[in-house]
This record gives sequence, structure tokens and C-alpha cells, in this order.
Amino acid sequence: MPRKRLCKKGISLWVSWVLVMMLAVILGTFYFGWMRDYAVETVDDVQERSDYITVCESSGIWVKNICQNTQTLNMNITNSNDLKIDEVIVRTINVYGDPTTDIRNVTLIPGETKNIEVLKQEITKQMEIIPIIHKDSRRIICSSRTVTMTGIGFC
Repeated sequence: MPRKRLCKKGISLWVSWVLVMMLAVILGTFYFGWMRDYAVETVDDVQERSDYITVCESSGIWVKNICQNTQTLNMNITNSNDLKIDEVIVRTINVYGDPTTDIRNVTLIPGETKNIEVLKQEITKQMEIIPIIHKDSRRIICSSRTVTMTGIGFC
């Protein structure tokens, strides 16, 4: 009788080690897959941010001859850097502090100047213009290159 007990104890010990090792392999595989996905996502995010920084450093605009009348805000915008600007965001703040935002499809090659008219309701107190560049089917909003104008006179 004692021999059967030893045999059962040895098998159950072996089975428990196999189960523990299987659990360790399954958890290791899960952890490895999760870490690989996390690393790939982090690298993609860092690469996208560096692309944004690089693209935005190579863009810039100047605003000249800005004035307003009762219905429109008129300005000349010049692309002052090396990349083509595909759109601009025009954000205005009236004398009551109410903001309005307008996205204009204005293509500006480097060195080009265009006249832009933006419809408005009240007297504009402040205006911001943010360039947008399209690169590799992405729309890059260059907030770091925002031009802010205050004290806008009348035409």
C-alpha cells in the first residue's frame, strides 16, 4: 500500500509543476504582447510629436494691414517660412469677450501674400491666426506659430 501513495504523490507533484509552468508561460506571453504593443504605440506617438515640432518650426505667417469695418475683418497674410500653408484658423474675440472661430482654406506657398476677409458681428478686440499644414494625410495645427493681434483699427 505505501508504494501506491508515493506514486500518486509523485504524479500530483509533477502535474502541479507543469500547471505552474504553463501559467508562467501564459502570463509571460500576455505581458510580452502588452509591452510590445505599448512600446510600438509610444514610439509612434513620439514620432508624430517630433514630426509636428519639425513641421511647425518650418512654418510661419505674418499679418499686415489689418483693419475692420462694420461687417468684415480685412488683413494681408504672408507665408514667412519654408513650408506651404494649407489652411488658417482665424479666432476673433469681440469687445464683450465672446470668441468666434473660422477656418479658411487659404493655400500660401513660401513668400506669398493673400488678402483675407473674415465676416464678423461686433467690434473685434483681439484676433489670433494659427497656420495649418497638411502632411502625409495628416492635418497639423501649429499652435506654437500663433500670431496674436490686438488694437485692431477701422478701415
